[in-house]
Formats: sequence, C-alpha cells, structure tokens
Amino acid sequence: GILLLVGYLVVAGGILTLFVNAWTGSLAPLQHLPSQFWQDLGMWAVVQGTSMGIVILMAAAAAGIGRSLAFAMAASLAFFPVDNFSVILEALGARITKQDHPWLNISQYQLGPNLNIVLNLIEPGHHARAAFAAPLLPVDATHALVVIGAFALGFAVIAIARTVRPDVLE
Repeated sequence: GILLLVGYLVVAGGILTLFVNAWTGSLAPLQHLPSQFWQDLGMWAVVQGTSMGIVILMAAAAAGIGRSLAFAMAASLAFFPVDNFSVILEALGARITKQDHPWLNISQYQLGPNLNIVLNLIEPGHHARAAFAAPLLPVDATHALVVIGAFALGFAVIAIARTVRPDVLE
C-alpha cells in the first residue's frame, strides 16, 4: 500500500512538473508555494496513509475469517460501498419511522463516513464536501479518529488471532 502511494506521488509530481513547465516555461511557481500548501499536503498524506492502513487491516481480517484471498478481496471491495450506501438507508429509516434516535446515530459509528470526513475535521480551514457519505449527525475530529482507531484495532485483533490460532490445524 505504501509503495503504491509513493508511486502515485512520484507520477503525480512528475505530471505536475511537466504541466507547470509547459504553462509558465519554468518551475519557479513551484518554488514559491505558500507554507499552507505544504501543511495541507501533509494532512492529506496522513489521511491517505490512514485509509490505506485501514484497508490493509480489513483485507487481512477478511482473509483470516474467510481463509481465502478471493473472500478477502470480495469482502474488502464490498465493505465501503455497503457502508456508504447504508447511510442513505438510515436516513430513509428515520424519515419513514419519524424516529431520529436509532437511525441517525448509527452513522456516527460507521467506518466509511468517518473516513470520508476526517480530513475536513483535522484541518479546520479545509471546507470541501465529502466525496461519499458523511455521518448524518455532526462529529468532531476526536470522535472520528477514535472510531477509525477502534475499527483498526478490531481488524488487527481478528487478523492476528486468526493467524496465531487457526481453526484448521492440519
């Protein structure tokens, strides 16, 4: 996962360099980037690294549970679409039953919606909308990071426990 991120950054940086050089004739605009850009880039890298780590742990836990690579890939690929789509179902459940309490609170503890908004929460000046579902009720950065950490811990415990003590002993 980390090698993919590094490879992506190298390719994206090379393309950016080519575009800047083609538009301006030099790389001078890149040398005069404000310090806020580098802070934003650092926060983005932390969030992307967290997302990659969670996905790796999820796949390892799924491989431990399903005992096959195919199951791990299928479960990992299906997890986030289902997690994000369930937020829509929760909103519909709240409208249909006219009860906010159980429906709206569930999304505060889902992994996908918390990962989707964590960059906006840890970087207060960043006002972009989440690309996918966000929790239906507001959460703060500490809450989102604790939820992400709890999922990471759960995935790691499952992966390690299934590796150390497999159910097939032959």
